Amino acid sequence: MGQSLDLFAAVSPEGAWTVTQVTRRARAVVEAGLLPLWVRGEVSGFKAWQSGHWYFTLRDRSAQIRCVMFQKDNRRLPAPPQDGMQVFLFARPTVWEEKGDFRLTVVDLLSTEAGGLWQLAFEKTKAALAKDGLLDPARKRPLPPYPLRVGVVTSPDGAALQDIIAVTARR
Repeated sequence: MGQSLDLFAAVSPEGAWTVTQVTRRARAVVEAGLLPLWVRGEVSGFKAWQSGHWYFTLRDRSAQIRCVMFQKDNRRLPAPPQDGMQVFLFARPTVWEEKGDFRLTVVDLLSTEAGGLWQLAFEKTKAALAKDGLLDPARKRPLPPYPLRVGVVTSPDGAALQDIIAVTARR
């Protein structure tokens, strides 16, 4: 048979592991044994921190996993997930050494609901605009046939500005 693994091999002079050594080894084992994967579940306890990181729990009927989605990954999404939302997420399993917690570091998040997060963000914005009366048909005005001014928001060095200047000069 194969070589047995001695979990109690002397790592320190006392023959016992430190908490740091155990959590570090657990992290190495989890990250080596579990590749990034897709997971489906329900979002619970969502919190968005000032740093931009999102923390939440993903759960199903019989288990739950803590999750983190760092700002560099979640900024691509139109809106944060809401508690109770069913989602698919692509994540790297790991152990957070400082707390000794198993968790998923989320790289991508997709809503299972019709339209997904983009549709939810659109509906939320539309409801806010309607509440303020900004979508009232009585407020709409026709576009002028020949506008006196056009605003351009772009870099002063960009090609977009040069294209707009060239097209307006031709017309």
